[in-house]
Amino acid sequence: MNTQKDHYNMVLIGDNPLLTLGLRNLLLRIGNREHMSFNFIEVDTMEQAPQILEHTFSLHTIDYIFVFLHPPQITNSTIKYGTKLTRYIRKHSPETKIIIATTYSNPFHIRVILEDIVPEGFLVDEDLSHGKAFMVLRQIILHPPYFSPVVTKVIHEDLSHRHHLDKWDYHILYELSQGASLSDLVLLLPIGRSAIVKRKRKLKAYFGIQGESDRSLVLMARKKGLI
Repeated sequence: MNTQKDHYNMVLIGDNPLLTLGLRNLLLRIGNREHMSFNFIEVDTMEQAPQILEHTFSLHTIDYIFVFLHPPQITNSTIKYGTKLTRYIRKHSPETKIIIATTYSNPFHIRVILEDIVPEGFLVDEDLSHGKAFMVLRQIILHPPYFSPVVTKVIHEDLSHRHHLDKWDYHILYELSQGASLSDLVLLLPIGRSAIVKRKRKLKAYFGIQGESDRSLVLMARKKGLI
């Protein structure tokens, strides 16, 4: 039996009007092709989102929320990053499908987002290119979930290392790749100096480069697609 809906309420959250307009137009094209209609609510900034969503949830069932994640610019005490916003959505409207679209394609950033929430869709820039966007968005609406190949690769890599690496190991690798020193790591991470030194030693042993430099560790982590 066909249970496909013919009308969807959607919220688009992002601070890039051109990106939001492009997404809206693509969804309308999909609607015309698949005989669906859409009601759109647009939110210009992350800071506005909680108040608008609270009101919206009280009036409507929201089928999809698209959240565009760019470098964090949020100062609100309750929601500082887009990932906190997605947790807010999941808590207050658990049936709503969350689609994340981000300029972050670095494995570390993807991993951090997935630590907070598993969305029904996860897109990176390449998925929104002119040639792919229609197909990707159509799949999200008709046959969710959809994860970018880049995101899927990160998930598979994490599964292969899950018994050996935890989130602090990934944080150490990422910060080292950004040029952090041991003193920097002590300030950046909620673990002590001796624990960081021990983890770095363990990471080098795991990758078979005992006694080599932090640069060698970073290069190996990049080679394996971890950062």
